[in-house]
Amino acid sequence: MTLAKPVILDTNIYISYLLSAQPEGLIVHIVRAMFAGTFRAALPPEQITELDRAVRSKPYLRAKISGLQFDTFLQDLQSVTELLEPIVGDVPRVFRDVKDDYLFAYATRNELDILVSGDLDLLDKRGRWERPIILTPAEFHTVLLKIESSYP
Repeated sequence: MTLAKPVILDTNIYISYLLSAQPEGLIVHIVRAMFAGTFRAALPPEQITELDRAVRSKPYLRAKISGLQFDTFLQDLQSVTELLEPIVGDVPRVFRDVKDDYLFAYATRNELDILVSGDLDLLDKRGRWERPIILTPAEFHTVLLKIESSYP
């Protein structure tokens, strides 16, 4: 079993990975599987900006994630993800928080099947459209375990 198309991981997954103190945690496994090539992730340009702004401007994150650690992560992330072309024009409103709409717009425009998020605003909208499906990190982790178990 493999995933034919890239997956969009919500920004909260990348930040949780950077903050994780559990080397065997679910989020760590997902991000490491991405780096190992088990699946491909798609990365919208706005997500790079969102990650950078969150880590560098929020005192809590700045205290937990060093600039060097973040710069290295961001460079590694961009080297293994499919960098998506920017969307020109307005992004349709879908979620309560307008800052979440761009992820859905990129998934839709690029005909991606899966968006992974722990954000309740996104998860509350599940089932309202055929694609992309929105999976929790735990649900996506189950998908990864099936993929990994099919390796020879």
